[in-house]
Amino acid sequence: MDAEERLLDLLGRSVGLTRAQLARELGLSKATVSGLVGDLLARGVVTEAEQSAGGTGSIARPVEAGGAIAVPRKSAGGVGRPGTVVRLTGPDRAFAVLRWSGHHLWSTLADFAGGTLAARSDEVPVDMDQAELVADVEAELTGLHREAGREAGYTLGVVLAVPAPFQPGVGIPAPGPSAWAAKPEESPMWAHAGWLATDPVPALKERLGIHVIAENDANLAALGEATAGAGRGLDSVVYVKVTPNTIGMGIVLGGRIHRGANGFAGELAHVQVNPQGPLCYCGGRGCLRGLLGQALVDAVRPAYQRDITFQDVLALAEAGEPGPRRILDDLGLTLGRALADFCTLLNPAAIIVDGSLGGAGEIVAAAVRESIARHSAPHAAGAVRVMCGELAERAEVLGALAMVRDRRYG
Repeated sequence: MDAEERLLDLLGRSVGLTRAQLARELGLSKATVSGLVGDLLARGVVTEAEQSAGGTGSIARPVEAGGAIAVPRKSAGGVGRPGTVVRLTGPDRAFAVLRWSGHHLWSTLADFAGGTLAARSDEVPVDMDQAELVADVEAELTGLHREAGREAGYTLGVVLAVPAPFQPGVGIPAPGPSAWAAKPEESPMWAHAGWLATDPVPALKERLGIHVIAENDANLAALGEATAGAGRGLDSVVYVKVTPNTIGMGIVLGGRIHRGANGFAGELAHVQVNPQGPLCYCGGRGCLRGLLGQALVDAVRPAYQRDITFQDVLALAEAGEPGPRRILDDLGLTLGRALADFCTLLNPAAIIVDGSLGGAGEIVAAAVRESIARHSAPHAAGAVRVMCGELAERAEVLGALAMVRDRRYG
């Protein structure tokens, strides 16, 4: 791309930038940028407006040239008249995020400030093939644009939050030698294998004609917390995602998502906690996931003699009920034992517990903290901060925002 194309691309992934920011991000002189902006203003391609006194409309790029997460720069200005920002003419550009959980699909259309323009929720089959996925994504985008009252041309990208181990360019790892390998469609891990057997990104790009990224959902959440949440300014962050059915982990090391050799990095649910435990669908035995989901709910239900859900367990624990609090405390101790070895080996700066757990998250975090202090090497335990996430369900959307803005990851 020439200088003008690079400038327009950068503006398209922001909510407005000052001329000084444009010069810094593009590595061009201020005089060159001023000339480019002047020409674009004359042609009506961009507009220039006074920025709000509360801050800039900066792209706030999460990744520097070397790949490390950047600490947001403070404004150089003090008291006085706010500067001006340059932005593309017309509505703000947008991107879409699609997130799956079982048979449920959540779709969000967001702007590059992270604001929600439209949101949808639909029931979808999990056993669809790639052609059906492409059709579903196209239909979701159409619905989002209709709900937001926007033209499709202002949406620059789509991010798929993949609910399974995933390797960009390859897809989901092939089923291992487990009892379910002959019928992978019956295994929760491989439930999405129809559309993830190969990377769906090329087919989606061809149909939609826009930038498309597919990434593991826990990785996106980790990136969101690392760039816009509790892990801001830290270059090594571990995010623990807790759902009603399983548990995942996203890892950001040196400012980059760590996916592992075949996309399996961070599959905390498949750490062995009981060598004599039951066979897991991953092919392992006594995996951590056996303590979660329905097993966790079943451990609480007898005390209440009624049907309860995972969300009920969280609410009861947050309200101070001793039984559910004990269950979540035990969960945190078990998670912390697995994470303690990780801390000793990789020495992360922070472990962030899923913010969508609400107030119950601190119960889990406190137990994780205790277990790491007990089982990790003292130097590693003393360096790691265990905290609750700040973004809750927005973590994945803001992680997607970081990926679309930077494009380094996708």
